[in-house]
Amino acid sequence: MKLKDFIEDFKNGDDDLIENFFGSVEDFLDFIQSKNLLGELDLGELESSGSYYTNAVGLRLAESNPDLFEKYVLESISEVKKEGDDYYLYLDDVTDISNLVCVSRWGNEKFIAEDILATEFSDYEYFTDTVNNLYEDVIDVLTPENLSDLADVLLEHSQDYGSGRVEAETDLLESIAEEQGHPEYVQLDKELLLNQILKDSESTLYILKGTDIYGSLHSLHFNAYNSVYQDEIRSNFFDSLGDYFQKPFEEVTRTSQYDKNKTYVSTKIKLNNFLSEVKKYMRDNYKYNQYISELYYYQLLKENISNNLSDCIDFRMPEYPDFRDVENYVNEYFKDYV
Repeated sequence: MKLKDFIEDFKNGDDDLIENFFGSVEDFLDFIQSKNLLGELDLGELESSGSYYTNAVGLRLAESNPDLFEKYVLESISEVKKEGDDYYLYLDDVTDISNLVCVSRWGNEKFIAEDILATEFSDYEYFTDTVNNLYEDVIDVLTPENLSDLADVLLEHSQDYGSGRVEAETDLLESIAEEQGHPEYVQLDKELLLNQILKDSESTLYILKGTDIYGSLHSLHFNAYNSVYQDEIRSNFFDSLGDYFQKPFEEVTRTSQYDKNKTYVSTKIKLNNFLSEVKKYMRDNYKYNQYISELYYYQLLKENISNNLSDCIDFRMPEYPDFRDVENYVNEYFKDYV
């Protein structure tokens, strides 16, 4: 019986004949690998026959004929394309990546990741009451330029302030009113606001509470706090993807394989460790008829993670946003609120 006949029998799933002649299928594969004939074992045909050795042959092929192995992998996982020396995943639904996220005892990371990937993350409000003290949280962190603008707005904001008067209801305001010779009120001007009143928390808050600026500054801090927190979570999430994916993700328009007149938007993602992850899956299913062609790539990764072959995507939820970034946001968007 010729070797090519054994190869045909093997492709047709006749493992018993192979074992009877060679001792084991492994010995048969060792033999044809030594003869550089692994390329004769078409992996697609082995899949079609339901062979339990498709992955075994594939892994051997990865060693002896990497180009042929790569060709099989790319034909089997059609949503991955090779461009130059790099591999790119094309996902119709980018939120599929959220299935790879680690789940903590809180259990909400997957849903947060899904919202980040769906670009709906900005709709979330993690903190409802962000202001502990408006003076300390907003006024005291303003740049000199923004503080000057606040003084201008206070002078012009209402009829009372337009006339430059405010009742003397704090110790500082009482002292200033006495010095000005009219104890019932303070005659405001910009220099007085900048050099004395806006340096005093009680007097500043008293004046602000008589205006709608007070609410606007609360809104400014609320948005600053939540926006910075969301940005930190988003950054942490994308940084955690490095084992498998490279950022940035790119939206591309593709033509439907079913109707050449129709297009749709897909997400293009550069992959890290693509062939390594495929080999992990094949090694884990070394003598099983579980084929890479039966899975989308994200499902293959999920299987590897479930079987402790790879790590889940582990991103951290910070407890609070970075206060320095909150202060920067407050100053950057201050003029939009006042």
